[in-house]
Amino acid sequence: MKEEQYNHYKGIEENIKQRLNSLKFNLQQDIIKIKDPAKAKEIAEEEHAFLHIRFHDLIQEKRIGQGGFADVYRGRWLSRDDEVAIKVIRIQFLDDRIKGDFVNEILMMHHIHYAHILNIFGACMEPNNYALIVEYMSLGSLYDILRQKRFQFTWSDRCSIANQMTKGI
Repeated sequence: MKEEQYNHYKGIEENIKQRLNSLKFNLQQDIIKIKDPAKAKEIAEEEHAFLHIRFHDLIQEKRIGQGGFADVYRGRWLSRDDEVAIKVIRIQFLDDRIKGDFVNEILMMHHIHYAHILNIFGACMEPNNYALIVEYMSLGSLYDILRQKRFQFTWSDRCSIANQMTKGI
């Protein structure tokens, strides 16, 4: 019980540190924008390309998945009071090539709005806090639904799923 409480408080402490670092980074960015017009233009162009969401504006509530390079959390986007999925990239430092690939993925996904494709709201691109913020799907992914076998699908359901997958592609 004590170890569980310790881990809980340690998690809270880590979250507070991350949120304070985020706030500090964003304040530093604001100061840079005021002092350096060239850098301000560069930052503005990047921010115009897609919505930048500040890490301190997000709360990670529960890990709901993980992949080779990221953990996915159910969370809350505070300023919009929205439930979201937060895909936190585990790589702490992105070199220019990886950062470019990350930005290109965000740009591509941000411009696709279709009923059968998960919506991306924006991204967090702060030192040590790289994340995609996407629409939260309460039932999980289609893979999860099919694997868990909680639902009995009729042939009509199966055809509908196949049709929706085809439309998404």
